[in-house]
Amino acid sequence: MKKLIVIFFLLPWAVISAQEVDWKNFNLTRLNAVIFSEMQEFSKIEGVDTLLHTSIGGQRIYRYIKRNHSRVRFNDININLDGILREYDSEITKRTGSIGSLGLLDSFSIKGISSLKEVADKCITDWKNSPSDYFFMGWSQLVEVITYYDRETKVIYVFFAYLR
Repeated sequence: MKKLIVIFFLLPWAVISAQEVDWKNFNLTRLNAVIFSEMQEFSKIEGVDTLLHTSIGGQRIYRYIKRNHSRVRFNDININLDGILREYDSEITKRTGSIGSLGLLDSFSIKGISSLKEVADKCITDWKNSPSDYFFMGWSQLVEVITYYDRETKVIYVFFAYLR
């Protein structure tokens, strides 16, 4: 019975995430789901609590990345996105001045990338290899994934937000 459950639930997900990406008809929603799933797996391996997906602030962050990705420096985008996230912090977090919501930003060329899982794996690898990003991986259980793909430059932006 357990084997049947694994086959019915994990096999379709593996097929979807391993599909070759059609960059001309790119589906951000599917990519967001794959990145969330891969971060969920990473969290389990690292012994972090199960992640809960939300859509708090997602549209606003997406619009910010879309408007500013080509004219604002990468580090400034990350700082500004963290500022946007702070608006969603709980009242307790704001009053105590503790670190609340924050996000991990990555961007890279899609050259040589052929599957959604490869995009997710690259993000996780980049974040793990950055000491400051790795420290915050698993910061909160409540998360949001926002991706933006610039068709002209063929660069993808991935923002993984931890909300508190």
